[in-house]
This record gives sequence, structure tokens and C-alpha cells, in this order.
Amino acid sequence: LMFGNAGLGSIHGYKFEDLNGDGVWQTGEPTLEGVLITLDWTDSFGQTSTATIPTGADGQYAFTDLEPGFTYIVTETPPAGLKQTTPDPDPIFIGSREEWVATPQQGVWVQEHSSRPVRIVEYPDLAFGNAFLGSIHGFKFEDLNGDGVYDSAIDIPRGGVDFLLDGTDGQGNPVGGTATTDGAGEFAFTGLMPGNYTVKEQVPAGWVPTTPITFTTNLISRQEFVA
Repeated sequence: LMFGNAGLGSIHGYKFEDLNGDGVWQTGEPTLEGVLITLDWTDSFGQTSTATIPTGADGQYAFTDLEPGFTYIVTETPPAGLKQTTPDPDPIFIGSREEWVATPQQGVWVQEHSSRPVRIVEYPDLAFGNAFLGSIHGFKFEDLNGDGVYDSAIDIPRGGVDFLLDGTDGQGNPVGGTATTDGAGEFAFTGLMPGNYTVKEQVPAGWVPTTPITFTTNLISRQEFVA
């Protein structure tokens, strides 16, 4: 008689704030707590199962004691105001005693804390990156004394002036837009992913600029530029 056993496995990953929106974790980018991570699979009885857990205070998550010989799908639910910057991991087939981890450090931790011999499989895509959207807000005024400095006592906000946005997000995708100042002289470009952007004034005919007509910035996660 032959008896076969297979060791249980696990999936470990983490969640980080992708400050520059490039989809790659870098030293100094903070982890995110409380983000929901979901595991879907079909068990040995043919039943589809789902488990959802939040990331911990250190941004890590773990699904443990997983039955080997099945395929598992890991996804996240980005919180409101955040955009996922990394791809979802491919489906994971877990073999006997396989512990899937996002980083070498997680692999070391699993080996140190496991009660059985394990096989470590490193899979960086188990790290989910999110970026908070940001914005750029500006102000347009008639510079009555031409000194290039806004003085609320004498200068006048101007509506109806167009501004152009041009740039790329952290993954190199082109971003553009147009905004027009309102009656208070204000304009805004909102909902921007981290990236490099230039704002340029469309100087109306018959007017001469007294301040620079372009503004360029490297916008990072959750930054709000204001005048």
C-alpha cells in the first residue's frame, strides 16, 4: 500500500504607496495598512471559495495553510482615492510545501517561523502598489503695476483665461488637459496620477505676461500644488 501526503502552502505579499507611480517598489516608499486583499480558488470538492483580509500595520498580508495542487488568484480592492499602479499577479499554482513571497525578506521570515521544511518561491508581483491622486491649482490676475507680484489691494483676478496641462504619468503615459480660470481667477487640474507635468498659460491677445507663463513640477502621490 502506498500513502501520499502533500504539505500545505501559503501566499505572502505586501501593499505600498507608490510615490512616483511607476509601479515598482523602492526604498522609502511607505507601506499601506487596511487595504483589502482577496484570494479566490476552487477547492478539492469543486467549490469556489473566497477569502479576504486587510493588510497589517506593516502593509503585509498572508494566506496560510493553503491546500496544494490548486490554482489561487490574488487581487486587491484599492481604497477610495487610490489607483493601482502594479499589475495583478498571475494565477498561482501551489505545490507541496510551497511558500510564495513577494520579497526575499518575507522568505527569510517564513523559513524562520515555519514548523516544517518549506520551499520558498519569490514572486515580486505579490506586492501591490497604489498611488493617491493629486492636483495642481493656479490663479490668474491682472498685474496693474506690472511688478510680477500679486497684491490683493490693487491687482484684479481674471476669469476666462486658458491654461494647458502637458506631461506624462509615472509609467510614461501621456497626460494633457485644458482649464479656464473662473470669476475668481482660479483654475485646477485634478485627479492626477504621480508624474511630470507642465502648466502653460495661453496669454490672451493684447496682454503681456509679467510672470513666467509655464510651471513644471514632478508630482508625487497625494501632492496638491496651490498658488
